[in-house]
Amino acid sequence: ASVVWVEKNAGPITWAGEMGAYNSKVMNEKYGIHYTQEEKNEIINDICRYGSYEVDQRLIAQWVNESGRTMDWYT
Repeated sequence: ASVVWVEKNAGPITWAGEMGAYNSKVMNEKYGIHYTQEEKNEIINDICRYGSYEVDQRLIAQWVNESGRTMDWYT
């Protein structure tokens, strides 16, 4: 069986604060943090190394490169 649960709230809700993004508007405008592509490539490599290179590097790269836009959409 497939189950979908939709709940209406006044704003975005996360459980346990488990969200992360690179180069979101909040990160750029509020905190003045902006990662260059070279810096993001280093982050991707660090995450892959932390996972003993047993991770899908394409998936990690997609998250690092697209998470800012996704967070902007979400918030």
